[in-house]
Amino acid sequence: MSAGRSPWTWAAGAALLAFAALAATVVLREATALDVALASFVRLGASPAGDVLARTLTAAASGPATLALSLAAAVAALAGGARRTAAVLVAGWAANALAVHLLKALFGRVRPVLAYTVAALPTPSFPSGHAMNAVVVFGLLAAVASRRWPRARVALTALALALALGAGASRVYLGVHYPTDVLGGFAAGAAVLALVSAALRAAEPPGALRPDRRARAR
Repeated sequence: MSAGRSPWTWAAGAALLAFAALAATVVLREATALDVALASFVRLGASPAGDVLARTLTAAASGPATLALSLAAAVAALAGGARRTAAVLVAGWAANALAVHLLKALFGRVRPVLAYTVAALPTPSFPSGHAMNAVVVFGLLAAVASRRWPRARVALTALALALALGAGASRVYLGVHYPTDVLGGFAAGAAVLALVSAALRAAEPPGALRPDRRARAR
């Protein structure tokens, strides 16, 4: 690894390459064989209970819900004296929202119209904004929480991953996205998360928020 390149830089680059590969398939075809196969697999679990779960996960990864979570976490960070962390939390949500808007406008993919599609949405389909929201916000919240409770890092990371995967799957289950939209959202979200995580590390190095250090800083 060359000097000056952080792991987050490499992670962002890898995620962008994955996104580019998915974007190429979207440009070439409206729906791919991968879309058909994955959508059929997700719908195997279709049931009334599955409908409720999918709608719940979708709501949790929506723009308003993830904004509320980010703001609540930022307020908690401010209360703990971590002003820079609070700023990164809010800036991370805003950067992701901008990326979602720009990428959707760039590709303009028409949403799927299927027998089980729950709603005809006017916004472009690729990439999935909910998938990006889930990766960036849940991932960033896990990263911030892990700094306060380092022993829970694995559990927090697993929870964030499960929520992101569930939110992405819910969009396919509800018929409002192709699977490649969600995979593209995961890849783009991972790139944004890597960059925001690098900013978080620069703003508040690990251990900088311990009470004894804050007391000495005063």
